[in-house]
Amino acid sequence: MTACTSITSPVTGATPAVTRTPATPVDFLMQTPKGGVDAVLTKDSIAFTATAGVIEAVDITRADGTPLLTTADASGLVATWKRAPTRWQLSGILGPKSAYRARISGRNADGAAATRSFAFTTNQAPLVQARMNPGDDQVVGVGMPIQIRFSRAVPDRKAVERHLRITTKPAVTGSWGWLEDDTVLWRPKEFWPAKTKVTAALDVTGHHLGKGVFGGTRRSIRFDVGRDLRMTVSDASHSLTVTQGGKQVESFAVSLGKAGHATRSGTKIVYEKATPFTMRGPASDPYVTTVKHAQRITDSGEFLHAAPWSVGAQGRRNVSHGCTNLSPSAAAWLYDQTIPGDPVITTGTGRRAETWNGMGGIWNFTWAQWRQQSAL
Repeated sequence: MTACTSITSPVTGATPAVTRTPATPVDFLMQTPKGGVDAVLTKDSIAFTATAGVIEAVDITRADGTPLLTTADASGLVATWKRAPTRWQLSGILGPKSAYRARISGRNADGAAATRSFAFTTNQAPLVQARMNPGDDQVVGVGMPIQIRFSRAVPDRKAVERHLRITTKPAVTGSWGWLEDDTVLWRPKEFWPAKTKVTAALDVTGHHLGKGVFGGTRRSIRFDVGRDLRMTVSDASHSLTVTQGGKQVESFAVSLGKAGHATRSGTKIVYEKATPFTMRGPASDPYVTTVKHAQRITDSGEFLHAAPWSVGAQGRRNVSHGCTNLSPSAAAWLYDQTIPGDPVITTGTGRRAETWNGMGGIWNFTWAQWRQQSAL
């Protein structure tokens, strides 16, 4: 029978220690899409991988040191992570043409910690610029809306409206509304009160406006509403009546659109003025006529203007191509009195003014209909 024995060193009599090889240190890599990092990361995303270990955290900061959030901030920027022990994949929305720094931390099989930093810059993205109307410090009539026209269609209308601000003195109820993807307007529930002071501000710079498009404009305007001057045109009496502050100050004979060219009934505003002005008819009814004291009230070509050739018909019958014809003296007087935004309200022609037709067209929405044009 053989007894159990232990192996000892013949010299010292001690049992030798078992030698253990240390685990390989953890290392990290960053992979970026071909062609660079786009501001919107979808299929082509950024990935961080660990070799000989695991990733415990990836912290991304912008150039100013602020962290990239994992919930959408006011700019619409948001990081979305797809995590695995050895691979973290980033998608979401970053800032265009922006510098970022990523700090990765993790451990190897022995639990030894390590960190590594990477830097990357995103590509430029399509930027939307914007123009605002009225102009800064302008005095306008009581029917003038605020118009913002963008350089391209805006995919996310809600994102734009969240960054629009209106302040008025006195307070005025109103709403934004969209006619096209590139145009948003604000109008009061009713015409502006005379002497209202208005400030409108837009700030979409750096904000994601949907589908990889970013804002590129920060702008504000301040304007004043002037006196309350309105023009009412009646087809029944072939007349144009001018009121100021609710009181009649003048009345003129007019001639409106003849059969087949009826003037539109509804609310319009004066938004362009020129004297002289050359008018050209469509291909179906071509004509070229130069007139004086022309005031545009629709995009489709309706004007208030002097028409000396129709003075005999003014106050009696309609002979124009849709414009409101006045005598030379009446047109000159009216031209001197009006400012952009003064309303022109036409009645009785049997043809309705379109909501898209000219800057005053939106007054032909009811208040309930106009509020539905808002994205919010």
